[in-house]
Order: sequence, then structure tokens, then C-alpha cells
Amino acid sequence: MRSIKYRFWNKKIGRMIDWDLMKKECDKLSIFSHPDIVPLEFCGLKDKNGVEIYEGDIVEWKDDASSIDSNKISHKGDVKFYYAYFGAYSQSYWLSYRRCSDLTTTEILGNIYESKHLLDNNSG
Repeated sequence: MRSIKYRFWNKKIGRMIDWDLMKKECDKLSIFSHPDIVPLEFCGLKDKNGVEIYEGDIVEWKDDASSIDSNKISHKGDVKFYYAYFGAYSQSYWLSYRRCSDLTTTEILGNIYESKHLLDNNSG
């Protein structure tokens, strides 16, 4: 069973705030309804470097479905909760974390709030 935890994007100050700080500073129920706060849920998995993956993270991964020259195809997308499970979506590919037990090629590059430019001209 995965840990249920969040981090939060504060629109007003333009900064990511972790769960422990938010719990100390705010009423837990008001955190999720505040207009300047965007809750981002931990998806229960870590990338190849052991970093926890949250909604809104921008990740890059290699597709095991080989091309003709046997090179792995690289994809880049943002993590979303979609159809009852987490995954990463690029322009042409959906990586379902429900069925994905091997994250050895997945790496967090940033998030959609601080590093949106990483998704520009997404080739995946």
C-alpha cells in the first residue's frame, strides 16, 4: 500500500511547499480548498534516482518497444491521475504506473509549475 501524501504549489508566492510544512502552518481541510494552493498527490513510486514522483512532475522515460535499429524511444511527459490511476502522458504515449513495475528508465526533470518549458516541443 502506498503512502498518501501531498506537496503543494502555492500560486501566490510561486513556490512548492512540502506536506510536513503545510500541516504545521495550515488547517488540513482548508489546504485542499484554498484558491492559491494546488495539491499534488504522491503517486506511490520513485524514479530511477529514488526521488518520489508526484502529480505535475515532468518525467522522461525510455520505451522498451524498440524501433527498427533497436534503440529505445525517449518520451517526456507530465504525471497525471487519469482513469483511476497515475501515469505520465507525452504527446503520443501514455505510461501507466498501474501496470508499470519497472521504472529504471524514468527520471524526474522538473514540474509543470517551475519547469513548464521542458514540455515545449515534446518529441515523445
